[in-house]
Amino acid sequence: MLFWLWRGIKSNLKEIYQVKYMEKDSFEKIESIFGYPLKNRALFEEALCHMSYSNEKGLEISNERLEFLGDAVIGLVVSSFLYESFPDDDEGQMSCKKAALVCEKSLSEWALEVGLDKLLCLGKGLEKEGGRKNSSILSDAMEAIIGAYFLDSGYEVAYKLIKSYCERKALTLEQKVYDINGKLQKLLSDKGEITYELIETKGPPHDPLHKVRVLLNGEVVGVGEGKTIKEAKKRAAKAALNNMQPFA
Repeated sequence: MLFWLWRGIKSNLKEIYQVKYMEKDSFEKIESIFGYPLKNRALFEEALCHMSYSNEKGLEISNERLEFLGDAVIGLVVSSFLYESFPDDDEGQMSCKKAALVCEKSLSEWALEVGLDKLLCLGKGLEKEGGRKNSSILSDAMEAIIGAYFLDSGYEVAYKLIKSYCERKALTLEQKVYDINGKLQKLLSDKGEITYELIETKGPPHDPLHKVRVLLNGEVVGVGEGKTIKEAKKRAAKAALNNMQPFA
């Protein structure tokens, strides 16, 4: 009995020793943001510890190693996502999309969307200089968080997190890279802003069905489905054309 009691105390001491710098509710916020429990909280503490904070406090950890790992994991998952979602794209087109998804600006926007800026451990000087809104620091932190999840929960969880990000960004990306339906744009360009939204994705990963809607000034004017987001978007645009031409 004493053996098991000691094991429990030792485990608790290890937890206390590992987690020193972040508040307990910070870990709960991470779990709430990403939807997965944290097994080794020390990894996530490291992921959010900027070198400026480590230098100031005399710590031996920073998020640079996890950033390196997360960068590789994100690159792999984004490449896989683009290969599966855009079967008609050639290497050059996929490379352009990948560059847009993994760039500093996009990853820092993701970090801000989920509130990582509020959880970062920064040195006082960097804090005063507005480090929490620095795109380089934010993108590095997001890469580090993904690296932490990869080590903590495995590739499958990291894949799901990154794929969800890609799906949210894909429609905006596709709008910027291609004019999917110039006719619709020309028809409605003087009537307001045209946007596309992914409504849902259902079915198994190897055979998904995506549903996309087109909005004009926030009002739905067309809906389409397809095996790829690109196909669903084209069908939604075609439906919008059919619906709107009588009123153009």
